[in-house]
Amino acid sequence: MTLDGFFREIGDLFQLSFNLLEADMGITAIMNYGLLILGFVGLLYWLNWQKKFNNEAEGNSEQLK
Repeated sequence: MTLDGFFREIGDLFQLSFNLLEADMGITAIMNYGLLILGFVGLLYWLNWQKKFNNEAEGNSEQLK
């Protein structure tokens, strides 16, 4: 197999995967909503930790500010 054939096979694989996602809107909707929910859960988790760190910093007067 030549290098040209190798890259053409990779291109064909990408086209196949994109056509599968394009053909069924249900799969893409599930992926989109899943990533959106995962992002919000991550944001809330991070904000909760940030709140804990801020409360700890307010209680400790020896920190640099």
